[in-house]
Amino acid sequence: MNVKMPTIRDMQEKEIIMMLEIDALLKDNNIQYWLLGGSVLGSIRHQGFIPWDDDMDIGIMRKDVDKTEILIASLKDYVYESIDSPMPFTFPNLPIGHIHYVDENYPISNSPTIDVFALDGMPANVFLRKIQRFWADVYLLCMYQHTSTNRGYLIKLATTIALFITPKIIFNFLQKTALKIITHWDGEKSPMIVNLFGAWGKREIFNRDMFDGYTIGKFENMLLPLPVNPDIYLKSLYGDYMRLPPPEERTPKHRQI
Repeated sequence: MNVKMPTIRDMQEKEIIMMLEIDALLKDNNIQYWLLGGSVLGSIRHQGFIPWDDDMDIGIMRKDVDKTEILIASLKDYVYESIDSPMPFTFPNLPIGHIHYVDENYPISNSPTIDVFALDGMPANVFLRKIQRFWADVYLLCMYQHTSTNRGYLIKLATTIALFITPKIIFNFLQKTALKIITHWDGEKSPMIVNLFGAWGKREIFNRDMFDGYTIGKFENMLLPLPVNPDIYLKSLYGDYMRLPPPEERTPKHRQI
């Protein structure tokens, strides 16, 4: 029997159904969220998915993480894969969890997915920002205990040595310490908001008012919350965001389709 391979549009249509449920769930429980990254770009430039995009990204404030994870994990039709699930990773692009649609056509490794990121407060002081960023990397290293492969040779060497010589009990202590430090700055009071584990590094640092409320954007057949000023947000991440990339770069980044 010939099995029809899902297309990227098939995957996107599953994610639309998922997003409708997630949107209703979070609104019903008074949890503010925003589309992030390529999902904001898709809303503004395409009024929906970037045609070659294969997932969606949403962000919530750190204070809402625990409640959100419990709610999402309760959805019977989806698999919620939290940050605690061991898997290979690269610094620094790591959400707190992935919401998967899984069936006979979609194994979890190649499934329609919505990534959930935590937004943290960040201090205005540049030195304190460096400390927060350093401990964010320590947190990831302790959580996954894999060598970093995409932060340069020195970071790769340092993480390799650290993994070799550090006992597990020390990793557990450092992980708890790191999480306390990186979440020290209250997102409702800090002057800056950051997606510490997003793909764009320093480009994902914004004045707090970027997430002090929201703007509604069209996304396919939905109206979803975007950062307050999508133009400033997208220029920070992508520069001239209305310009399409070269044809050879218009390919899915995460799934095999």
